[in-house]
Amino acid sequence: MKRAINDGRTRNEDTKDQSGNLSATNPRCSQGIERLAGGKRRSEAHGVSHDGYAEDEQGPGGAKEAMKALFPMFVKLEGRSCLVVGAGKTGEAKIASLLGCGARVHVVALAGTERVEAWHRVRALQWEARAFHPSDLDGAFLVVAATNSSETNQNIFHEARQRQIPCNAVDDPAHCDFFYPAVVRRGPLQIAISTAGFSPALAQRLRRQLEQQFAPEYGAWIEELGRYRRQLFAQDLRPPERRRLLHLAASHDPGSMK
Repeated sequence: MKRAINDGRTRNEDTKDQSGNLSATNPRCSQGIERLAGGKRRSEAHGVSHDGYAEDEQGPGGAKEAMKALFPMFVKLEGRSCLVVGAGKTGEAKIASLLGCGARVHVVALAGTERVEAWHRVRALQWEARAFHPSDLDGAFLVVAATNSSETNQNIFHEARQRQIPCNAVDDPAHCDFFYPAVVRRGPLQIAISTAGFSPALAQRLRRQLEQQFAPEYGAWIEELGRYRRQLFAQDLRPPERRRLLHLAASHDPGSMK
């Protein structure tokens, strides 16, 4: 008989994300991060959001969790099964990010937002309107615990940990195997920013600066560089010459090759 451990309801936090990119914790990495100038660490109440992205590394325990080095990587989620427990505003944002990466999303929640209901009607995701059961984790590639209960989210995290499934418990860094960073997206170009929980406010500032540095036209520019790269590889060029041409093209500003 299955054991339900939560009511599936969600928080109303407005922290958002649109990306399947993960910065996964690596327990083998060095923990030798020194304290900041002997001062006490502070954690902001809210993460950085932009176009649905957020650095959600805030919350109690963030400073302690920040002592562990994070391994940055970009993950292909297309066709992979991803579980989201909770379908309120926070869960909706997590779901949107996974759908945007082509993941097969399985939602477990007693109730959901209108947007989640709309996705379910067009079969963009699988939604079971009930409480979470540990067996929901079977076959999952990753899980997001986005309910309105910290205890429930922690229970989901521990169940996932036993199965070696990466889990993100929203707003609870100590119970996260990965974080959602602040991200600037320009087509194929993605720039992810994480402060390891020290200062989401700084991540927000850096994101705004990068938005100014990398204007929207960088998206089309990156695609153009990709086409140029394929053309060079189709030619009979010596590797050093090909590298020179590629670096030369990348050194220009968007639109300069037109």
